[in-house]
This record gives sequence, C-alpha cells and structure tokens, in this order.
Amino acid sequence: FGAFEHTTQKTHGGTWKDCSYGKMTLNFDVDQKENDLAQDVPGETADIIYADVPMVCDPNVDPYCPGAYDSINSCSSSEYYGWPRYAFNQLKDTQPGLSKQDWMHWVVIFPSDIVSCNFVGMGNVGCSSSYCYSWIPHSYSTKIQDYTHELGHNLGMAHAGLFGGNEYADWSCAMGYCCTVRCYNAPHAYELGWLTPSLMLNGNTFTQTLTDVPLRSMSLHDDGAIAITMDWVEPLP
Repeated sequence: FGAFEHTTQKTHGGTWKDCSYGKMTLNFDVDQKENDLAQDVPGETADIIYADVPMVCDPNVDPYCPGAYDSINSCSSSEYYGWPRYAFNQLKDTQPGLSKQDWMHWVVIFPSDIVSCNFVGMGNVGCSSSYCYSWIPHSYSTKIQDYTHELGHNLGMAHAGLFGGNEYADWSCAMGYCCTVRCYNAPHAYELGWLTPSLMLNGNTFTQTLTDVPLRSMSLHDDGAIAITMDWVEPLP
C-alpha cells in the first residue's frame, strides 16, 4: 500500500483516501518494524516482506513447499497460491513473530519475466481470513492503478464495462482498463458506501425528461450522482 508511482507522486493508500472522500484510510505500518526493501517506498517502515520463493516446487525435496507446482510451465492456482503459501511456511522460521492474520490484504509481487503467468494483475473478489490476495507482476509494481483495480476486487467489486460488451470498457473507472490513475465510477462508489446520490428516483418519481437537476462533480463531492431504480423493467432471465 506504500507502493509509490513517481510519475503521479501517488500511493495506493492516498488514492483510496482521495477516492473515498476520506472514508477509507490504510495503515502503512502494521508491525511497527523496519522492513526489507523499505527504502524503495515513502515511509521507511512501510510493510514490505521479502521471501525467496522457488519457481518450481517439490514437497519431497523442499519442506516449505505447500504442494507441487511448476511456475515455469504452468499458471494455475497451484502456482499463484503456492507462492505466498511457500513464503508463509518459510517466514515461520525466519520471522517467527510474524502472523499472516495481522494483515487483511496481501499483495504478491512476482517476476513475470520468468514465470508462465502473464496477467497484468489478479485479485480475490471479496475477502476472507484465508483468501485476500492480489497478484501483480513486477513490471507493474509501481503502477498505482493496478493496485487500485486488484484490491478493488478484494473490496468485492467486479469489472467496469459495457452492457453486452467488453467488461473493461468503462475508461472512467479504476475497475476498467489499466493503467491511468483514477477513482471508481458512481455505481462502484455507491456500492462501497463512499458516495450518496443527491437524488434517488424510481418508476413513481422518474419522468421522461429531467431538467435543471444540479449535479456536483464526483471529483470533489460525495453526492455527485443520481440513482435511478428501473423498477418498471422486467428482470433479466
């Protein structure tokens, strides 16, 4: 969350704070300890934990292996869940005081140039005590938009796209295409409880033509949207 994008001078934590109108804040330093690679990000104690994780794992040879995986030739859940699980098994010995439960969100940065996984990012949709991961390749590790998108999945959000079209095609939303820094669109901000529509309409109150409805900018105000419940439309099958 302390990942820093030098071009925009932004952090992911700062982006969430701005996009939520101050309702969402992140603690950059949970364990109050100096961490590996901390010199690479603002705030020298930002929580970054380094672990040497093999790209090919055989539990018959390496006791830290959570199961067999081969990241060079495969990209399945065995691989991308295997990496953090291996790291946690290793950290039990190297950092015995560390507990996975002290942190809700875990971002796995992986070397995309040597593994089979070639996605720009991936994240669990919704979180539990066992599953609250995002995976980001090292080539995108300073792209704040990638964090905002993948951890947006952790908050429960789906992609932002066009009905009947591309699921990423809403360029106004962080849940659309990567990688320009931007906030979430009105439906997602409303879903998160960050935005309260200035006007709520349904079939009884909605007229065919609305005129002179003031709508403030979502960039500055948390009421910059109108919500219309289309209760006159038949539900989709």
